[in-house]
Amino acid sequence: MHVVTVEGSGVTKMSDLKAGASPPGSPGSATEVMAFRVIEAAGLDKDKDMTRERLGVSESVNAIKDRKIDAFFWVGGLPTAAVTDLANTPG
Repeated sequence: MHVVTVEGSGVTKMSDLKAGASPPGSPGSATEVMAFRVIEAAGLDKDKDMTRERLGVSESVNAIKDRKIDAFFWVGGLPTAAVTDLANTPG
């Protein structure tokens, strides 16, 4: 389970997700199920405390690059091409 964010997003701990958009993964995916568990364990309410976008990993990377979201969840092995692309993007 990975929580992906970028420098300058303001997200340094799970409770920081309360104010921002955070995709839990594609609808019905293992990423979504696990993200909801992590969110709940952090004491957040997935329906009240955050704006949820329901995006896959590639869409999430594009949204974080465009500063439309603050962070996203990803379940999968690394390297993942989309996450590697984000890591190699200047800024």
